[in-house]
Amino acid sequence: MWEKLEKRYTHVSLAVRGDLIREFIHLHYRDCVDAADFCHKFSSLVFRLKRTGWKEDHCNVCLLFLAKLFSSFEAWQIVKRHTESFETLNLNRLMRELEDEARYIESTRPVTFSGEARTKKAAKKNSPARRSRYQVKKTCSHCRKNGHVEANRWMKHPQKRPA
Repeated sequence: MWEKLEKRYTHVSLAVRGDLIREFIHLHYRDCVDAADFCHKFSSLVFRLKRTGWKEDHCNVCLLFLAKLFSSFEAWQIVKRHTESFETLNLNRLMRELEDEARYIESTRPVTFSGEARTKKAAKKNSPARRSRYQVKKTCSHCRKNGHVEANRWMKHPQKRPA
């Protein structure tokens, strides 16, 4: 009953549909805050277009979703395009996987620090508890063992023998 009422009393002009399609075409990942924001805007536009009477081609919507992503997702896009069959493409699943991929990329990206934060990070690196993790491995050119250099070899320099 509600569907009949909605069809009868809601009239959508072509201008409104055209504006939504234009907004849909110009939506790109790089213009959004993060993956969740992009997914929300994309699904919202698809929903609003459906309400105007737009007939959704699910396969093409999924391919458009993949095409509008940022270049850092290129490997993920290629895998999705070549391993998924067109019949099994699912926009909601793609959105969930994109958010997971974005979290993974963000977790593997090197963090840059500036100013005071950089000095605190350097101080943390040089703390005694973490020092061994960041030290360069020393190799003795005389005996080829790790942990010391020839200049500090106590067998060669008895005065440098540990107490």
